[in-house]
Amino acid sequence: MVPVPGGWFPYQNVSQPEDWIFVDSFLIDKYEVTNQFYCQFLNDADPNAEHWTTEMEIDRYGDYGNFYYTVLSGRESYPIRYVSFYDANAFSEWRSQVEGGTYRLPTEQEWEKAAAWDPGEEHYYIYGFHQDSIGCSWCNYNNCYGGPLPVGSFDGTGGKEDAKSYYGCYDMSGNVWEWTSSIWSGDKRVLRSGAWDDEARYCTTSMRLSTGFGPSNPGGEHGFRLVLDLE
Repeated sequence: MVPVPGGWFPYQNVSQPEDWIFVDSFLIDKYEVTNQFYCQFLNDADPNAEHWTTEMEIDRYGDYGNFYYTVLSGRESYPIRYVSFYDANAFSEWRSQVEGGTYRLPTEQEWEKAAAWDPGEEHYYIYGFHQDSIGCSWCNYNNCYGGPLPVGSFDGTGGKEDAKSYYGCYDMSGNVWEWTSSIWSGDKRVLRSGAWDDEARYCTTSMRLSTGFGPSNPGGEHGFRLVLDLE
């Protein structure tokens, strides 16, 4: 995880300082939650497969009440997908119990600050890798790579840029959409970041998306990362 100190920032890239918002300090995952990490959760806390679907890159074995899981070979470092808002919340509760502290989904304001803001320059970046322009060497979007990539792939190797936000987060534009705790309308929640097959406008740090489904519905492009409250 990386720290994001408390402070004011121009949420949704507003131009007037009087319209900036204050966000308290928090820690946020550098990377999207992986298949391997999610599989640990399933094995430790989901014997009834309440938070697993057949579309995941995770196989299920055994009988109801005693299921166990393994990640498909070679897919361990890929972001978990086909998770609902409720699945992500269940994972955060499990992680809180295992590691201590209060892990949770970020608000969209927290997510956006971690993706867009450079407090030293006082500049709001359009994309979540400290840039105002986009390309296939900077992020996984517009089917550049034909599907999701392992988290943190844009680390400055293999012809890719070291594409992290000011605070050190990777894949804040593209790869998979990420659940937040913020409400769109009714019980629908906001997703952020864009996915591997989305065009550039969906990958901007200010883009807000509602899945169109309720929070119990997973999506093939939907993943997440967590924040940790600072006591």
